[in-house]
Amino acid sequence: MATVHDRSSSGIRAQLAAMCPAELGLARSLAAEWTVRRLQRGDGHYDWRRSLRAKRRVYWSMDDDQLLRTAWADREALPVVAAHFGYVEHDVHKRLTELGLSTSYQATLTQMGATPTGVVSARARRESALPPLSVTVLQVTGMASASGPVPVAVSLHSSRDAAYMALRELTRLHQAHSARLRMGPASWWMWPRLVDSHRPIGRDESGSIAPAAS
Repeated sequence: MATVHDRSSSGIRAQLAAMCPAELGLARSLAAEWTVRRLQRGDGHYDWRRSLRAKRRVYWSMDDDQLLRTAWADREALPVVAAHFGYVEHDVHKRLTELGLSTSYQATLTQMGATPTGVVSARARRESALPPLSVTVLQVTGMASASGPVPVAVSLHSSRDAAYMALRELTRLHQAHSARLRMGPASWWMWPRLVDSHRPIGRDESGSIAPAAS
């Protein structure tokens, strides 16, 4: 299953545990066994989406994605859309960017609006406070990839949100291949700067990407 989905074994176990009914309190190591037993008995059908949401996990089905596309095209109010799905506005914004509909908090705010005191509005204001023609730089060092180790990877993004999307993909790659390449954690840095200058113009962030669990 991990190979088919290009995920680590620990990632698959974690997702299985999240999909099991919350009231069972199953550990990751028991989730796969419980799921297989349910399927073997022919009673594997249960509301696993409810289980995910009970554990505050966000899940989007293909039908949900289509509803989001329609809501975006029709410029439906973000607070209403978020309430429909039972998620916070920021969760909906993240999915809109993953679907390629929105490119920034400001784009979401312009298209669908947002609660004035909410996270989306606040981050849109922060984006608009940056000087024009700015980009967010993402640098990752010591990263694993399908083709081998990558000493340094640098990319430019139109917004911090877009940079975080790229970081999620690089995290997935590192965790998928770090064990095979026997690599440890990777490090990342992110900062905004003007397009025509290397001088940072805002706060920087940094962190590490843990390798896949053995």
